[in-house]
Amino acid sequence: MNSSSDTQRFSAACFPNPEQELLLKASLYEGEEALSAWRDWKSRIDIERIDHGSFRLLALLYDNLRKLKVQDPLLERIKSVYRYTWTKNQLSIRRSLEIIRRLEDQGIPTLLLKGGALTLFNYKDHGLRYMDDFDFMVPFDKAPAAIASLIRWGFDPALKEKKEFISYTHSTNFEGHGIGLDLHWHLLNKSLKDQDDLPFWKAAIPVEREGVKTAVLHPSDQLLQICVHGVRWSPTPPIRWVADAWVLLKTQGDQVDWERLVDQARRLRLTIQVQETLEYLVRRLGAPVPLSFLQKLEAAPKEKWEKKEYRAEIAPHPWLDEIPLLWTRYPRSLESGTYRLKAIGFIKFLKNYLGFESEWEMPAFLLRRFIQRTKKNFSEA
Repeated sequence: MNSSSDTQRFSAACFPNPEQELLLKASLYEGEEALSAWRDWKSRIDIERIDHGSFRLLALLYDNLRKLKVQDPLLERIKSVYRYTWTKNQLSIRRSLEIIRRLEDQGIPTLLLKGGALTLFNYKDHGLRYMDDFDFMVPFDKAPAAIASLIRWGFDPALKEKKEFISYTHSTNFEGHGIGLDLHWHLLNKSLKDQDDLPFWKAAIPVEREGVKTAVLHPSDQLLQICVHGVRWSPTPPIRWVADAWVLLKTQGDQVDWERLVDQARRLRLTIQVQETLEYLVRRLGAPVPLSFLQKLEAAPKEKWEKKEYRAEIAPHPWLDEIPLLWTRYPRSLESGTYRLKAIGFIKFLKNYLGFESEWEMPAFLLRRFIQRTKKNFSEA
């Protein structure tokens, strides 16, 4: 299943390295395959020095090894991560569901996303899936009302300094009452048109938890988000997407409409991201993804800018932050169809994305951001 060509193809940081792959297998596989991966992983790592991406999988590892009746002193230490995750998620989910209830009572529809939805309806154990915040989505036209309500209820928004950010990004974070919230008005950070999310809302599945009525994505759409969100560079290795996709396929694989997934990936020009992530799952882990589906993704037409965007997403950019990525994402923006000169259009796009009233505000901001990133990189070196 693994080959040297696969190793080269999936060498970007958004894909697991050999040690991370062993950890995933030990956490997700069954029987002797899991035990063998566990022994190999344990022999290669220092538990005190693992990366944060791997740390976020330790609770899942503990649960799998517990089911396999493994006896090892290291399990007691890993168990503490499970307990911490369970306690943290209990608080986050309980308080977040109360926010969902209050928004729904105001007539603002909600969709549970990512960790919250997966924890409640796929992992089905509050201790298995580490969450930094609780993600949910509201319709685009309801975003201003939802933001105003969260602020009124004592949550502090990360993007409070921006003036027009709603039209140029997909979400913003809030902190308050001991938890973090990630409010979305678009599902994906690349698909920011009003109509982009309509199919997701139409196919959403109503659910109820602890007396709170809300909805979750169709399994096909949830898998799409997992794949697209996972295939990106981050200082914290984003390998958790592999576990999320695996668990979704294990618990709801029979409900995934592969034709729908192909159609949505084509519609949003995301076939490269979906193809690469699912190819990884098949080639490296043996996930049950139909070959015909992968062939359709392979045959889908792809523009040059889509390929550049993908390469920029998976490449490290620790010094210039997100600016190189925004340059490749520019063809998706409204400005790309308005300005004939790309440089001028990108400057307008960047001004609007950053929320400035004038282009002249940007140089000082970008310089400050570069200095901040430089200091951070040197401090972590």
